[in-house]
Amino acid sequence: MSSPYVLWGAPRSRSTRLAWILEELDVEWTWNPISFRNGEHRAAAFLAMNPAGKVPVLQHGELVLSESTAIARYLAARHPDTGLLPPEGTSAGAIVDRWLSFVTTELEQALWTKAKHTFALPAKLRVEAVRGTAEAEFKRAAAVAHTMFGTGPYAAGDTFTLADVFLAHTCSWSRSGKLWDRLSPELQEYARAQLARPAYQRAVEIESGP
Repeated sequence: MSSPYVLWGAPRSRSTRLAWILEELDVEWTWNPISFRNGEHRAAAFLAMNPAGKVPVLQHGELVLSESTAIARYLAARHPDTGLLPPEGTSAGAIVDRWLSFVTTELEQALWTKAKHTFALPAKLRVEAVRGTAEAEFKRAAAVAHTMFGTGPYAAGDTFTLADVFLAHTCSWSRSGKLWDRLSPELQEYARAQLARPAYQRAVEIESGP
């Protein structure tokens, strides 16, 4: 019998993507919250799993894995029947990988840059002008995302995939960055539809705790 998955993370972070994926997969898994406020990400035991002191971290048997894209692809590849990750070497798989790369390096990066220079970095390291640059970069990336979207109901066509988890989750982050209105009406409608999925709702509930 396969070992259950164990996910270390924090609510409203990149770990939400993995909780969502685990719920879509309908597999056994355990949620271990990490409190940044209490400094748990700097504890020796956690740093042994991820020296960067960041979430998410997945443990599966002897494997300990960080970085949300790597974890997402690992999980989906282990459960190919779900269709979350099309086979390697196919056009469908390439399109999903393109979305994963674009979302994490373009769309999300602009949001994270604004967040760092708004609250995440120590005050002395924040540069107000960078926030404006990040907003402009997000607007540009959101316009590209709108153009990349095909004719299907999902990011990569007719099937819900990892691309939808990453894209919809990042769109939801734009609310906290006060950049939701930079998304096209079509992307807003798309994101709402994905975030209404039962698996996402369960993931958020699990992360929020009792």
